Amino acid sequence: MSTKTDAAPREVRARLRRFEFGAYGLYVLTAGLIIFVFGNDRNDWFLLVSWTLVFPFSAIADKHALMLDYHPAFPMLVDETPWMIPFAFGAFFTLPLLPVWHFGLLAEFGLWLQAAIMLAVGTVFSAVVELSSSSTGMYRYHWPKRWLIAGTPWIVPIIDGLMYTLTYLGHGYLVGVTQGLALLPAFALSYGVYAALFCALALVNTVIIRGLLRLNPVDE
Repeated sequence: MSTKTDAAPREVRARLRRFEFGAYGLYVLTAGLIIFVFGNDRNDWFLLVSWTLVFPFSAIADKHALMLDYHPAFPMLVDETPWMIPFAFGAFFTLPLLPVWHFGLLAEFGLWLQAAIMLAVGTVFSAVVELSSSSTGMYRYHWPKRWLIAGTPWIVPIIDGLMYTLTYLGHGYLVGVTQGLALLPAFALSYGVYAALFCALALVNTVIIRGLLRLNPVDE
């Protein structure tokens, strides 16, 4: 039986597989660091698993707020969302934050300065990841060309930088409030906070992008 994956040129399929296994590999690396380097801290697991399970909301946000779709040759999980997306999402929002927390890289700064640094660093990191991915055709943003840099809207890394900042602040809050809770209530609270932060930012993005800027999907 012919499938979209089979129909794609061999070099495209190979590139997609490298992207997929790269996402899985980073996820395994993140889990390995939590276990073997950072003391198997349950708050780190809450962070990783929560962001992994946020993918249903991210799939909606990708399609309706950020107006992107993934290459059709990816093996799809649900609603045109590739299988690797939950793992890529989990690693993307967890791996960079682990050394920040455990090595106390920002501990000497005030909270507002910490947030500003996270916003700047998160924006730069996202720009590198986004531009290296969208420019190779892994996914496509259906935005007017005037908004795009190498296939990525210039505003997207800023949005990701804001999400990193909210995650950083949320994690700091959750470490304190879940300390005395049993495992399941602590995880439920953590997941609820991370999912709420993501959905709130996605809603704001939708209002700005589709409402104020009046941008709609295009096929330029």
